[in-house]
Amino acid sequence: MIEVTVGYVAGFIAAAIVVAQMFCPTAIALILAGFLRDTETVATWNIASRVLQRTWWPTILQSDSVQSHGVRPRISLISWAVPIIAVLIAIAGVVTPLGLYEEIDTLGRRLGSFSYVRDSGSFGAATSQRGLHNFSRTCSWGHSLLDQGPAPCPYSGSSVIVSGSNRTLNFTMPFGIDSKINPTAKEIFSSGTKGRTTISNFFDIEWRQLTARRRAFVDNGTEVAVGAYRQLESHIMDPSIKVVEGLIVDAANGGIGFRNHTIPTNIDQGASWSEDLLFIEPITSCVGLNLTLDFEVNYTVPSPSIDNLRLTDRGGFVNINRTYPFYNSENTQANPDLDGRAYKGAWLNNFWTMAYLNVTATSNKTVGRKAWSYVDSHLGKEFPLDVDVLTSYRGLGIGRFGSYLDLNHFTIGANPAANWSNPFGVDDRNFSDVEILCSGAGNADLANISHIYVGCGLLRGVPQRVDGGSKLAVYENHSKWSSPLHSCAAAVRAIVKTVTFTVNGTSGLSSLKVTSIMPKNYSSPEDYPLWGMENSGLSMDGISSIWGIISPEYASRPNVSTVKQQEFHIPGYSASLSISQLEPSLGSTTYNLPGSDFPSSVMKLLLPHNSNQGALSKEWPFDLAGASSMPIFERWQALSADAAGISDVIKLLWTDLAASAVVGTKGTLGSINDVPEEAVEISIQVFGRRIKYHYAFGIPAFLLLLVMLSIMLFLLVTSISQSSTINVLRRRLQQLTVGRILTTILYPESSDLAMSSKEWSSANGSKTVLLNHAPQKTAVAEDENLTKYQADTPAEEVKVGLMTSDRRAE
Repeated sequence: MIEVTVGYVAGFIAAAIVVAQMFCPTAIALILAGFLRDTETVATWNIASRVLQRTWWPTILQSDSVQSHGVRPRISLISWAVPIIAVLIAIAGVVTPLGLYEEIDTLGRRLGSFSYVRDSGSFGAATSQRGLHNFSRTCSWGHSLLDQGPAPCPYSGSSVIVSGSNRTLNFTMPFGIDSKINPTAKEIFSSGTKGRTTISNFFDIEWRQLTARRRAFVDNGTEVAVGAYRQLESHIMDPSIKVVEGLIVDAANGGIGFRNHTIPTNIDQGASWSEDLLFIEPITSCVGLNLTLDFEVNYTVPSPSIDNLRLTDRGGFVNINRTYPFYNSENTQANPDLDGRAYKGAWLNNFWTMAYLNVTATSNKTVGRKAWSYVDSHLGKEFPLDVDVLTSYRGLGIGRFGSYLDLNHFTIGANPAANWSNPFGVDDRNFSDVEILCSGAGNADLANISHIYVGCGLLRGVPQRVDGGSKLAVYENHSKWSSPLHSCAAAVRAIVKTVTFTVNGTSGLSSLKVTSIMPKNYSSPEDYPLWGMENSGLSMDGISSIWGIISPEYASRPNVSTVKQQEFHIPGYSASLSISQLEPSLGSTTYNLPGSDFPSSVMKLLLPHNSNQGALSKEWPFDLAGASSMPIFERWQALSADAAGISDVIKLLWTDLAASAVVGTKGTLGSINDVPEEAVEISIQVFGRRIKYHYAFGIPAFLLLLVMLSIMLFLLVTSISQSSTINVLRRRLQQLTVGRILTTILYPESSDLAMSSKEWSSANGSKTVLLNHAPQKTAVAEDENLTKYQADTPAEEVKVGLMTSDRRAE
């Protein structure tokens, strides 16, 4: 449907006016012709001639005034230019306005005045009140039940007395345990974003939902704020950038930005501006195992109606590289080498799977057995497996390495062909080690800036149909399917990005849109943020480490490690037996330090140890695996075809879960949008209505302008040469006036072609002339005596002849 613009309306009006301009004079001239008589005063003939000759009737009727026979070419050319230009003017008058249109455009820049706006949706309704709860944590020494105990956290001022032997340790806390974060730690790890900036820091991140718990020896048994988790919404099927309470959710590329939302006030048509915001986003890499899980749908077998499950060698066994892989671990903050980690996970997973299936041998120096002494496989070789009733083979699957094998013998006997002898005793511990070797840091490693969190696991892609049927008919009986297997390594990083916002002039958070998200552009490496992390000397499982952008003055502190670069990889560790703090069965987090805990906790929901845990389990409120939701199944199926697409799956799932976990509290008005001295001065581009033009519609007007310029140039030349002047024009008008011509011929004593118009009108205007319609060169005046006059000259002969003829006509 064509949109009716202001230009179109103006064009329609102009067309109507052109029609009226042509119709009215033409119709009036026709009416005037009917009122004229053959006998009229010469003044009447003048007026009537002027009216009739100025209409289109001479051209329509091809009357004498338009006949070109005998006309000088120059005069004919100029005379035809008049109607042609008139037509051009009419076309330009109609077409030119059609190019006009109105749109919202930028009008100028000014400093914006912002105010807080709350999310009226589920994210806003479920978000706990901000700024009322203390951040908290406790620290510990040791790793086992025998030697693990409380330890003083950095800057806490707590005291712990340790006594006893190495086998039995006693921990005494004379002043109890204070879980509150010391102001010194807050000062250090907030210093880099103090003042007027929109960039959030570690302590600007809070749990979206909070509850409280008591612990006997912590804070004197008083309630301690802790995080609670439930997924509020899922944006998997809407891959766009969302603005929700406290966050920018990049559901297209993955990642969340922290912003306590404000919008400009006193904006009628809208505005645009940019802000630098802190984002936390997952980065992933996946490597194909060159193995697939193949199965058939068969409703004659028990639930889950999966039959003939088998592991197929697509090159992962027979073509495996027999050299042990290593990845780059020299500077994990600058280069986490996720590709190398994912490849190592894939290699180890395949090796232990081959050993379990007796495809190859493991090394054993005691008996003199060498690894790779044989490889009993070929492309396309199938290895029958037992069906795990807890696994949803029809959807996406993410979990531990080797999860497709019955390592714990839970399903032995269901499929005799799948009862592998496992001659080398491969068990769950071997595959658990794969996760730690891939991630690079375990619970006993020191919590420092080099030990970044990397979650590793096995991703089973959504099955692809292989028998030529519908790719979505995953419940069709006897259909055949194949799921690719991938080894994935995922880290989480903090990075500052420049976000461009627009508002459309309406009220509410729905008016706020994000038009672009780009990494912040720095003029030189010297301008990169200085990221800091506390160096506590405790192990990974003994502390939730604080990190953030810090001021250079704190970089030299002995217990602060720093790195100056664009992004900061969140520290942490991966343990195969650990459960995410956000797991619904736990009810709440341990303490209230989301900036440290939430990135890895969300990732652990995607990499659970057991298939009945995590965000892809059957108990999760949203079908994120696509086992039942066909749109999600189709989307994951499209991304499961290669390793690059599979990497996006983890990023999108992490973002979907993280949006419900945390919220940003810092906005343009400072922390909690309630610190006026920290309000940021932001220049906004104001929008307003602006009239614009499509220049193609101006072509007739441009041509008319060119014609006018040509006429003006020609007129200037003729005026300079004195060939065209007002006096000349006046004389030509007098020569061409029909009444003056008649009186000059009939009444030479009172009329000539040189006298002024006023003199002529006064002397001759009321004289009557009969112009007979008969084709004779005759005319008669009212004085009958003139017919008796004998002509002595040719002019008088014409005059008398005209009078005599008219007398006979009477």
